[in-house]
Amino acid sequence: MLSALVRDNVRPLVPDFVRPWTILRGGAGAFTRKIAVDFKVRDFRVKTVENPDELKQVLALRRSVFHYEFAGKWLSLKSDQDLFDEHADHLAIFDEKAGVVAGVYRLISSASSRSFYSNTEFDISRFMAQPGVKLELSRACIGPSYRNGVVISLLWRGIADYAKKADVDFLFGLSSINTTDVKHIAAIHRHFAAAGLLNDEWALTPRAKYEIANFAAVLAVAETAAAAAVPTLFKTYIKAGAKVCSQPVIDRDFNCADWLIALNMRELVKSYDRRFMGS
Repeated sequence: MLSALVRDNVRPLVPDFVRPWTILRGGAGAFTRKIAVDFKVRDFRVKTVENPDELKQVLALRRSVFHYEFAGKWLSLKSDQDLFDEHADHLAIFDEKAGVVAGVYRLISSASSRSFYSNTEFDISRFMAQPGVKLELSRACIGPSYRNGVVISLLWRGIADYAKKADVDFLFGLSSINTTDVKHIAAIHRHFAAAGLLNDEWALTPRAKYEIANFAAVLAVAETAAAAAVPTLFKTYIKAGAKVCSQPVIDRDFNCADWLIALNMRELVKSYDRRFMGS
């Protein structure tokens, strides 16, 4: 009951109450857009944010989804801002008719940064040593009213535009499932293996803080989960041609299991290539 009272009465006030007066380390001037993406589709404007006011809106949506909805931290006044945000571009879908941000992605290119969110949960050094430009996708979220396929499609169009301009060879990042049940996590990993979706060529190892203890033993006796257990966004990556490149880990701050996935742009499936890349 307390959480419901907080959700209904306190939560609507938090974005205005907790002001990130200094956006990113060093103040508002520390943030600069690296690559410009900007186009409109009906009432939606798809763009990489270019000023602190737009970035505030992005951070507010991320806090609403990750801290309140996923982690259930209704009393949290913590911003979702972290040290990776200043190295990134922030792709956002603005519903100009409603005046809100509908969905966001954080994009970090290896051409402009050596700091990546994925590296906090996995040692990604072998992957990063491969030739080519890598683009990390992270902090993806869509507002509850926009989870109907339209916004994720627009986000993919924005990512495709960005990837072309940045001459990207690989997309990569953490993909999550909202569970900390180790048996369920193992069953989903067995599904990935059975479907031929695993790629262990880079031998990515989990950081100790996130590693699942005795996971090999749990995996050995786990059942294989149905494909329906995999969330829509995760399926979207797989349908595009991405591979699962790690064993799972658990992020207890956000009550989820994470895998690192990677997509070689040369292996992007033809339907996605035509639809989003214009090839």
